[in-house]
Amino acid sequence: MLDAFRRIGVDARSIGDSTGTKIWNRELAPQTEWVPDGPRDAWWPDWWPDLVVLIDTCPYHHPRYHDVPHVVYGVDNHAHTYRQQGVAHYFLAHRRGPVMPVEGGNMTWLPCAYDPVVFTPSPIAWSQRRFDLSIIGVAYPHRIELVRTLRANLKLTMAYKCGPVYEEYRDVYHNTRISLCASFRSDVAIRVFETAAMGCAVLSDPCHDLPDLAADGIVLYHNPDEAVDQVRYLLANPAEGQALAARSQRWAQPHTWDARARFICDWYAWTYCRG
Repeated sequence: MLDAFRRIGVDARSIGDSTGTKIWNRELAPQTEWVPDGPRDAWWPDWWPDLVVLIDTCPYHHPRYHDVPHVVYGVDNHAHTYRQQGVAHYFLAHRRGPVMPVEGGNMTWLPCAYDPVVFTPSPIAWSQRRFDLSIIGVAYPHRIELVRTLRANLKLTMAYKCGPVYEEYRDVYHNTRISLCASFRSDVAIRVFETAAMGCAVLSDPCHDLPDLAADGIVLYHNPDEAVDQVRYLLANPAEGQALAARSQRWAQPHTWDARARFICDWYAWTYCRG
């Protein structure tokens, strides 16, 4: 989101704690470490923000910018609450997030998205891709069961792991025919937008917000056995698999972090700069 704000011309600065290079029990490359412009209480004597955007589940209000409007953009409201004092508005990625659903008032539904700079369309033809199916994500029990069922019933080339980020993550999905998006809590997660934008056929469990997103080209499964049937069908009918991937890619194209950043800026201008 910081990159997105900057790409649309906002003078944006970041504060917070470094993420380090050890994530998900894996040591990542030094260049992947996110280092903010300053610590959590940083301020600049020659610069004053119009808006503070909190993109974290931890409650926070800047000690010096306390009179500046604070808003939250939360992409984990299916699993966490963002409620805290002093927040002017909540932008939440999951309309029906079971922990903190969008209920009107000072809440706006603002779905997840993808980075158009990193997650570009795959340059590899469908038939030449290395992996039949990939799922990069935390090994939750339901995902383990799903992968075991697929492997027991189908001979697949599969990338199933946790840890690849940025270009490494992109390179896996550029080389993948089917992206398996098994949600955590029926949420339309970031990987749905990313892998659709990269040109994968997306196989997903039913998610609460998919109808409201008018998602096109996404194949649904309701249980592991149905997932097996859908994967078997897509691989046996590559022309249809490619057509579905093209449809979901067109659907995902406008759903960028840049668009989300622009929405927040437009909301600020409408709310605070009229008249």
